[in-house]
Amino acid sequence: MNTDLESLLYDSSRVVMDQNAGLACKNPAMIRDLLDLTYKQKVKYSPRASRVLFFVANTDSRLLDAYINEIIRFLPAIRNSSIKMNLTNLLYRVDLQKHQQHLGLLVDQCFKWLNSPSETAATKVYSMEILYKIVQFIPELKEELVSTIEDQVIKGSAGIKVRGVEVLNRL
Repeated sequence: MNTDLESLLYDSSRVVMDQNAGLACKNPAMIRDLLDLTYKQKVKYSPRASRVLFFVANTDSRLLDAYINEIIRFLPAIRNSSIKMNLTNLLYRVDLQKHQQHLGLLVDQCFKWLNSPSETAATKVYSMEILYKIVQFIPELKEELVSTIEDQVIKGSAGIKVRGVEVLNRL
């Protein structure tokens, strides 16, 4: 279905994303195709597919429950910053406590992205939020998260600083 899917993702407008997210919510088998297209990391279509997945998660994250561990395993292979942003935003919206099989990999990847000087602010912010959620049920990570965020507040962009202080206040 990827060829057909590419024709549905003819542009990256919000209207097109909403239409396709609506289709995927009504036809959950489409989620598999969106994931497969995302994993191919095609310059134009994979970021769009991952954005549709984010909108699906925003509408009904339970539709993605069967794929969360698979998505987590894919994270280290992502080269495209838009795909990183969309999938971290997606993961931020799901109940991670239900998906602990690959949580160590998720924690590791989020800390890597958070500490990377070349990572986008959006990916860092969503990584921070994912780690904050995980600390709620794995409190042993709190000290490392606090230390990492404090470092980012010193070095980071204005957006990173603001969100970092917000997360620190919640911790």
